[in-house]
Amino acid sequence: DRTDMTWILVGMVIMVFLYALSGVCTHLESPADHETFAERYAHRLAGQWPNAVFQDPDALPALSGRLLGPSSDVPLLLPVKAFEASAEEGQVPSIGQPGWSMEILSHSQTVIFKAHLSEEILPTGPLHQIKQDIERKQQMPQPILKISGRSEHGVEDYEFLSVDENLIIRDSGGAVFGRIVKEPSGEYALQEARGFLHDFRGRRVKWAFSVAQDRPGGSIMSMLVTWRPQGRLLATATRYQSKKFLRKGPEYLKVMNSQGVDMLLVLACLLGVAAFDLAPKTAALAAAAQHRTVEEDNTYGSVLDLGSPKFASLTTGVLSRLHMGFHRANSPAPADGGWQ
Repeated sequence: DRTDMTWILVGMVIMVFLYALSGVCTHLESPADHETFAERYAHRLAGQWPNAVFQDPDALPALSGRLLGPSSDVPLLLPVKAFEASAEEGQVPSIGQPGWSMEILSHSQTVIFKAHLSEEILPTGPLHQIKQDIERKQQMPQPILKISGRSEHGVEDYEFLSVDENLIIRDSGGAVFGRIVKEPSGEYALQEARGFLHDFRGRRVKWAFSVAQDRPGGSIMSMLVTWRPQGRLLATATRYQSKKFLRKGPEYLKVMNSQGVDMLLVLACLLGVAAFDLAPKTAALAAAAQHRTVEEDNTYGSVLDLGSPKFASLTTGVLSRLHMGFHRANSPAPADGGWQ
């Protein structure tokens, strides 16, 4: 009858609703997703909380995303003349001195970054301090090398990073990113700063690099950046001789990076070591050589000075010997052939 048909229709509607609800639930809990409602909620909530403290130990450090991926600007060209400029020759200030600057060129030889060195007072906020005891001059200006250029958001003259005389690397906001240390083997390594107080002690270093010179205190010939312990090659810098119409052009250091390697961090390591570690040693060797030259000139000059006691004593001795020889040669010999 009509009542039975009504109940049958209501039952079919309820069955269709339950079937649809079970299908939705089955889709949400499908094996391809492998997530429960609680896990899905936790994952969504995780994006609203600060990042986890523990990160991938093999993640490469990066200061900026400016040149992380493939780019037509790479390899970068660093003019060798800027590394070897000397203030005594009437050129720009030498590397490591305030006022020094370098235009970093792209592969097409257009200016892409600029490195410059000036004296500034370091920031004193909690994010700019380090717990390790090192020589610090917080209230006195000290040399700081900065790299600036066009940011990935189109901001001109954007300061990407800075390196001070203690080889402490800071990001664009002035916060400590890490520091460069020299190991007993002569190789350099990057210690990343972790934690609010930036305690470097006990930190494993994986970013390592070496700088080769043609001689102690000489020109930089190459740089090699590797990732420990696998020894993966991250970046290289090699000497490059350009040519213009079959003639030799300016010399450059050609810098190349691998996929995912921060080119700006590579530049910070190379320029920081060149300015604050290699340049002072080169200046010390040049000063020592000049001191030895001055001492030798003074020694020869004092001997050849006609009015000096050394020259008078030398002249008297020579004349005395000549006089004795002349007197013996002109004296007559005795009959037995002996001298009188």
